[in-house]
Amino acid sequence: DETDQLLATVGEQAAASLKELESHYYSSVHRTSE
Repeated sequence: DETDQLLATVGEQAAASLKELESHYYSSVHRTSE
């Protein structure tokens, strides 16, 4: 189904940007606490 494929793609992109945000957040937190 095309809709399922679209949802899967959107979900993957969201997960990827979420991971990026997380790593940026954690690295900035570690930098501040040092």
